[in-house]
Amino acid sequence: MKQTGKTAYIIGEAVQSKSLAYTCVFDQGYDRAVVLCPLEQSARLIDAEAGDLITVGEEEIESYFKDKEDATILCDPLYEPVLPQKATKKYLPTLSFSGRIFNEHFPDFFDTIRI
Repeated sequence: MKQTGKTAYIIGEAVQSKSLAYTCVFDQGYDRAVVLCPLEQSARLIDAEAGDLITVGEEEIESYFKDKEDATILCDPLYEPVLPQKATKKYLPTLSFSGRIFNEHFPDFFDTIRI
């Protein structure tokens, strides 16, 4: 696999975020994907050796991205205020975080699956 130097950062619950991380690396051309999970109960599901971490509060997320102005971040739109302004943001609303505020923007993951 060709090295691109690209890293994707994914903020969200562990199971969905790790699935997205896999897709970023194996289907989208990123060298690595780091998951920031805001749920302490998910500590067993993340890979600290790969750089994943449990974050406690938006302040910790904001601090993590202080020196990552050019990051590519996948997250719920409500994280916008704590992310670097120049970062590339790909919003993925979640019912558990932003509720129905972004209901019309929820992705339909099953629309692309053919059985």
